[in-house]
Amino acid sequence: MQGHGLDEPEASATDRLTTPSLTLPAHRRHHVWSTNAEIMSPERSYTFRPHEHLRRPDDFRRTFERRRSASDGWIIVYACENDLPHARLGLSVSRKWGQATHRNRLRRLYREAFRLTKHELPGGLDLIVIPRTAEAPPLTELCRSLPRLVGQLARKLAREVRPK
Repeated sequence: MQGHGLDEPEASATDRLTTPSLTLPAHRRHHVWSTNAEIMSPERSYTFRPHEHLRRPDDFRRTFERRRSASDGWIIVYACENDLPHARLGLSVSRKWGQATHRNRLRRLYREAFRLTKHELPGGLDLIVIPRTAEAPPLTELCRSLPRLVGQLARKLAREVRPK
């Protein structure tokens, strides 16, 4: 680090993203930084684009009314077909999980899990993700759980005749 009298070289941008000790103080280190490098590969686009957001109340209503869900200890996922080539994500975080700042942190975490695993998810589905607890799960756990649950839902939906 320059200017501190240490003989260590300046950390590169990728080191700052993947090494928690270079970016955050010890009491603020979080599992998100160390897992992004393990999950991401350079040949995929990992951006969360506006067309991947589920926003309209009618879309949420249609997905909930389809009544197809899968869950584990961390999340409940509802799904419905959307006739698009990509999956869309909606988040529903109840006020019972705490104040707005905590609920927004949960939303960011679940959105990040979707962003990192969207290449593993089947297209053509609207997804609504609901946290089961107020506790924030590890990102690695969400990145394992979300594709598995969405895959279960895709198989359920494929077995059924779609209602008009």
